Amino acid sequence: MKVYWQIVVVISLGLFLLLGCAPKKALKRPLVIPSSQYLIQTIHERSEFIQSLTGRAKITYVNSNKKQRVKAVVIGLKPSYLRFDIFDFWGRLTLSFITDGTQVSLLSYFENRLYKSNIDSQGFCHLWPLTLGIQNILSIISGNIPLIEYGRSDVEYLSEEGLYLVQLISKDDKREQKIWLDVSNLNCVRGEVIDRKEGLLFGVEFAKFKETGDLLSPFLVKTYVPDERTKFNIKFKDLVLNSHITKEAFHLEVPEGIETVYVD
Repeated sequence: MKVYWQIVVVISLGLFLLLGCAPKKALKRPLVIPSSQYLIQTIHERSEFIQSLTGRAKITYVNSNKKQRVKAVVIGLKPSYLRFDIFDFWGRLTLSFITDGTQVSLLSYFENRLYKSNIDSQGFCHLWPLTLGIQNILSIISGNIPLIEYGRSDVEYLSEEGLYLVQLISKDDKREQKIWLDVSNLNCVRGEVIDRKEGLLFGVEFAKFKETGDLLSPFLVKTYVPDERTKFNIKFKDLVLNSHITKEAFHLEVPEGIETVYVD
């Protein structure tokens, strides 16, 4: 079972956030540096604008010295619908992971087993062993940064990189979040959440931006979780945002003879 949730993790992290375009260097200091609140509002607006996504991707999961690569079809619909269909090297469907934000189903075609669990149960951790919630994963996959609850914010202009650095400090001063935005288009290219005692908790990078509808979207998303010693890379082959996706897309067709296992 461990192998299967590791693969799910690969996809879900996701699911996080990038195609090979490095941020452009600013030729000169902007005449007016936006306030941190303006940049935060820009992040919110981009996140709210994206309501659905679908795409084909290659996913790489690294844990210590172990590396796995899979192909996947990813479908997401806000607020909390996610589907990952995973294929092996020969194009055979091996796993389907589906959640509506309250329940999760993991169908292993090679095992002939369907694992089911409620998200608020302990069994959910076996199918989704990440500290990131479903909605955060969906946000990251679409190239957005989930924001911490903060009490203070600040912004700094990094001239050499051509980036704005937005810093958020939690109300209890225990955590901070750093977000790097491209000066030329205000797209997020990197993000980190840091515990002031424990250090880095989570990081994400976005690259290889391409036009997707009305937005520039990252086709390469890299995430890393130091405590779990894991790295996840998601490279989209194609990506469509805000297409018409209904809840029927998250209906799981279960073949005959499949054993159902409830994970509590």
